[in-house]
Amino acid sequence: MQQIDIFDILDKQPEVERVPKNPVAELSKGDYVKVKTITVEEYPMPEDYYYLKQFESKKGHIVDIHIGKVVSYTVNFGAVTGMFHEGDLIYV
Repeated sequence: MQQIDIFDILDKQPEVERVPKNPVAELSKGDYVKVKTITVEEYPMPEDYYYLKQFESKKGHIVDIHIGKVVSYTVNFGAVTGMFHEGDLIYV
């Protein structure tokens, strides 16, 4: 019997293709965006709903992009910044 190590398993993982949710344009640093309208049906978790609700319909610009399993964006609204997923934002 041959022992395998963790790197054998990690090397054989399938590549995950990132598909942007925004068909108009892929978001990048400096782009102006608006937080979409937030509904309880779409965000049933209270911590997600109330966090996003405070930014609902506000406009800001992307200052940083965090690429991982899930792509997220840091958006500056002037006095405050927030972290969002691509599906939470509308390209302006």
